[in-house]
Amino acid sequence: MGYFNRFLLFIYSLAIAAVSLGIVALCLHVLPMNEILNEIKFALSRWETIAAAVFVFFFSVHILGCALSSGSSEGSTRGEMLLLSGVTGAVSVSVEAARSLVEKTALSVSGVRSVKSKVWAKKTQDDMSELDVRLKLAIGQENKATEIADEVRQSIIDNVDKVLGLKTCNIELEISEFVKGAPSKGPRVV
Repeated sequence: MGYFNRFLLFIYSLAIAAVSLGIVALCLHVLPMNEILNEIKFALSRWETIAAAVFVFFFSVHILGCALSSGSSEGSTRGEMLLLSGVTGAVSVSVEAARSLVEKTALSVSGVRSVKSKVWAKKTQDDMSELDVRLKLAIGQENKATEIADEVRQSIIDNVDKVLGLKTCNIELEISEFVKGAPSKGPRVV
């Protein structure tokens, strides 16, 4: 379930909580029943009430569909785990660990000053995983962007293959900033 659908579910939960509190207030006679019934009769005679009810119905079906679906039609999910096949069986690796590996690998390339990354696990047809990576790099002005991008891409592919055993890794690179000045003289801890 994506962020947008989670937000919709959040709003939906708040609305259901408000309705339940209203019912509790009616049962405890906190609100005057005659006035509430008069307002309900008025609301039920309006076409806007029907439109709102139809909207809430489709909204509920959409949220239910999101909750029951196992992912998108192409099998791509923003999963929390990568499923890798080993000699003795499958092993799960967290996407956060893969993201950390990708960032450390990119930062180890000379000329890369900072990295922001997004990593997704994507199911393949044999129910194993492959990695989709989107990187935003800040590099030094003294470097050629295409050379740095090629080196970062190759380093990530090699390291992901070495550490995770994934032969396929889709990488999108974006140079978001050119940084002026020399990198820090201290040793880079990665």
